[in-house]
Amino acid sequence: MKIEQVSQSSLYGHVYGKIIDQESNNLRKSYDEVEEPRSHRHHEEEPVCLSTLVYTKLNPLSSKVDCTFFKRALKKQPSFDKIEFFHVEPNRDNTSTTSTVTSKAFIAVNECIGFISADHQVIQTNKESLATLLDLLDDYGCEKMYACVDRENPHMRNIVQSYMSIGFCLNNDVVFPGYIMLLQEF
Repeated sequence: MKIEQVSQSSLYGHVYGKIIDQESNNLRKSYDEVEEPRSHRHHEEEPVCLSTLVYTKLNPLSSKVDCTFFKRALKKQPSFDKIEFFHVEPNRDNTSTTSTVTSKAFIAVNECIGFISADHQVIQTNKESLATLLDLLDDYGCEKMYACVDRENPHMRNIVQSYMSIGFCLNNDVVFPGYIMLLQEF
């Protein structure tokens, strides 16, 4: 009786031919070096222009996501299964809005909650961008938006007061270490 040699199997127990060699080589590479198949690529880094602002949906591995706000926010919130990150900037074609209230935002899709890093006071030149941002979050199905104010920001008091003057209220249902949370429900 002749015994046949059984081919190697991958880590998952599936038997492949030449694919095993490719998989083992890919496992040795870092996550960033492995090229994602074309069918799985997302057009996340393309800016979308709205009336008062331009936003870019970020890839989770983007260097723009690698910031203190996102790191602190996500560290304490394991319930956020699916998160979409955004980079926000003013629309240069709109002369009435010269700045935005934030450059960083993310949405916890499974919780229907939007978050922004409230870096600046709400003033006349950026109030319209906040309204556009609220509309954007509403389009994504969000029911709440939190403005997160860094406690170490030297203008923290003025930022909190400006948000409260337009209808946000202090809230501690969601806790991000080092941030004051202001809630707007819609």
